[in-house]
Amino acid sequence: GQTVKERVVTIIAPPPAAFAATPTNGCVPFTVQFTNTSAGNPGSLQWDFPGGNPASSTAANPIVTYANPGTYNVRLIARSGNLADTLLIANYITAGQGPSANFSYAYTTGQTAATFTNTSANADSIRWNAAGQSSTEQSPTFQFPGDGEYPVLLIAFNACGADTAVQTITIVTPPQAGFQFNPGNGCAPATVQFTAAASANTTTYAWSFPGGSPASSASAN
Repeated sequence: GQTVKERVVTIIAPPPAAFAATPTNGCVPFTVQFTNTSAGNPGSLQWDFPGGNPASSTAANPIVTYANPGTYNVRLIARSGNLADTLLIANYITAGQGPSANFSYAYTTGQTAATFTNTSANADSIRWNAAGQSSTEQSPTFQFPGDGEYPVLLIAFNACGADTAVQTITIVTPPQAGFQFNPGNGCAPATVQFTAAASANTTTYAWSFPGGSPASSASAN
């Protein structure tokens, strides 16, 4: 007859590494709660959090803060004796950043219009306000009612919030000359009152009176 022998073979497998996190995305700075879900009750854990603080941990359920925007990997090594299993999830954590509003503008002295250009960082959308006008264009042109200083406001938005930039533009247009006089005629010696009727943005005057005394003047009237 034949003799049958039985032998029991025990296969020891490493504990399968597994984890979860809440939340996996947010706006910096934000905090993530990591939870070990590895099976088999591993004897030790080794976490790696590039870009996080702390950057590594041996705790079961570590809390990690992300202060800089970016997308980050997470790795967990679960060990039981000499056996180990590694789980690496690439781009697991996404850290976003709020927008930074900024803009430039082009203006030619003498005009009543200026063109503005959005130079904001991390903006998903924008809104302009200037002289009672609004726009969501990247490079709008605004008309201004006349000489003066006007604040121009740009608000930049994204999922992490909003940021505002304000600049003041100075509009300068050419003055319009004009005057009145009284009387219009008379017998010599005749005295005439000249009164400036120039536009409100006039800053200096230069009169010329051929045959008169004085022959010139810088007075308004």
